[in-house]
Amino acid sequence: SLDVVRAYHFGPKFLVEVEIVMLEETPLRESHDVGILLQHKIERLEEVDRCFVHVDYQFRDVDDHDPKTPIGYKTFEQRNLPPISPREGGTAKPKSSTVNFAPPAEAAGEA
Repeated sequence: SLDVVRAYHFGPKFLVEVEIVMLEETPLRESHDVGILLQHKIERLEEVDRCFVHVDYQFRDVDDHDPKTPIGYKTFEQRNLPPISPREGGTAKPKSSTVNFAPPAEAAGEA
């Protein structure tokens, strides 16, 4: 499921950050490949210079980049911590969805 998309002016183009959530049971290999395929798909857009994809196993209502947020709220330990104020517009409700990031036909034969 798509969680967050951020785009920043990066010279004449954009730097894009994407956060997606996959099931915790998803094998690392599959999570990694989904992230890489999404990154390359977005980087093929003419307006995009770079894309960074973060894959998580749950939705988080805290800003991962806020130094005031205790590290425990950004890691597995969060499950046993009391709730804190969510980020603006945040929702911790997990969603289930299927995402197809199949590579384009011309990339299928690349090694």
